[in-house]
Amino acid sequence: EWLQREAIDTIIQGKDSTAIAVEEKIVRFPKDREEPYTSYTLETKSCTVPGHESDGWMVYCKADFLLYCFANKQQDALDCHLIDFPALHAWFWRDQNHEQFPLWVSRQFNRSECRVVPFEALQGNVRVWRRVACVKSSHSQDNQKKRDV
Repeated sequence: EWLQREAIDTIIQGKDSTAIAVEEKIVRFPKDREEPYTSYTLETKSCTVPGHESDGWMVYCKADFLLYCFANKQQDALDCHLIDFPALHAWFWRDQNHEQFPLWVSRQFNRSECRVVPFEALQGNVRVWRRVACVKSSHSQDNQKKRDV
């Protein structure tokens, strides 16, 4: 329970017994378009319902990394972005930087409020490691062999 209050989904224990905290976001391919997402939605308010307002994970998260993954259309692969979260947090909130990004409010009951931040906005500002994770199949193994050559 305390992990969720800190917006931490996973703790990885390093060889030297250090703990690495990871917040995870996994997003399905958009149903209403043909192209994959090209932006992160960074939650600034978890609830905007009057009388129930609460901060979003971009305010209170204590993770070391944000693992943000996007499913492909076939849902057999994830485009994974491992983001240095303290650097993202500092950059996002510095000098009202977050205000330059479009505001988006969900249609869900709690009406979460997010800023839509394009992938390229992080380039040169925040360290991001990007990899594709595929479902194991003979087809994906053949493709991996071709890329390794």
